[in-house]
Amino acid sequence: MKALAVVMTLGLLASLAAWGRVGLMDAQPAYNSDNLIRFHVLANSDTPEDQQIKRRVRDAILTSMGEEFLSAMKLDDARAAVFDALPLMEEIGAAEVAAAGKNYPVKAEFGIFPFPTRSYGELTLPSGNYQAVRVIIGEGSGENWWCVLFPPLCFVDIAAYAGNPPGTEVSTPVMAQGKPQRGQVQRDVELRFKVLEVWRRNRRHIAEGSTN
Repeated sequence: MKALAVVMTLGLLASLAAWGRVGLMDAQPAYNSDNLIRFHVLANSDTPEDQQIKRRVRDAILTSMGEEFLSAMKLDDARAAVFDALPLMEEIGAAEVAAAGKNYPVKAEFGIFPFPTRSYGELTLPSGNYQAVRVIIGEGSGENWWCVLFPPLCFVDIAAYAGNPPGTEVSTPVMAQGKPQRGQVQRDVELRFKVLEVWRRNRRHIAEGSTN
């Protein structure tokens, strides 16, 4: 039953990811450096082992804290949730590092950091300073993984990351310049509540499966 619950979870998330990507392509112009929070996990190094630890830390944090971040409807709420969550992020990260047989320190910080211009397909994220959560593993000198914590796009795309082979790095384009389009707010609200609904349902399926 537990295996079935996991399969159902991935299936639901995959469907949600497909639905979310279509809506988000229309939503891109509304997002900019003033109204989103990025989430970065920096690996200790670029060795395969350290990159795998990075992915373990990423998955553990997003899985453990998904509902808190999904419930944030405003940027200020998301900031407050992030500040409260920093110590727990460090604990979760340290536990995953220890489980992997390493003793790297794990530091979680929230602030404004400079990022270079990055292009993904037809979308370009201009360089500039962005609000971001950074989870730094060890020296933090390895390739990083990132997504957008607010709006909660990390959780829309989690199924895509789960389906990638080890070592594959995927980042989601989440921002473009411009003004919000008509219907943007409604799409954001619908997406957030749909993600939250599926997230809660998936957690229940897994809990029920673990008792059978």
